[in-house]
Order: sequence, then C-alpha cells, then structure tokens
Amino acid sequence: MFYNRDFGNLSRKIEVMVKENMPVEQRLPVITDILWEGLKDQGLAWVGFYKIAEDEKEMLLEIGRASCRERV
Repeated sequence: MFYNRDFGNLSRKIEVMVKENMPVEQRLPVITDILWEGLKDQGLAWVGFYKIAEDEKEMLLEIGRASCRERV
C-alpha cells in the first residue's frame, strides 16, 4: 500500500510550533502530536521517542496503539 506522507508540511508545522528556547520536555509532546496527527491515517501505528542509554531504552513519550510497540 502506498501512502502520500507529506513530511515537508509536517516539518514546517514543527518549525512553527517548536521554539528554539523550549526545553526538550516541552518539545517532545508538541512534535509527537504533530507527527501523529499528520501520519495516523498514513499507515503508522504509533509515534514516540526513546531515550537510549548504554544498555537500555526508556520510552519517553508515545501516542497511538501501545500494543504495537516492541517491549525493551
């Protein structure tokens, strides 16, 4: 199945909504919401961010069907 994902439009929305001085904790929810709204009907099951340390991954934020994500 082919999806017409407009990443340019999503990037522009993120650039408008995410300010340079925003802390990461404020940026991630904004970016996640924009990506999810733009891609949820385009074949994606979830959007999220991991914090990767040496031997572990920690889910920081996700939206979508949590049952589809890999358990780490």
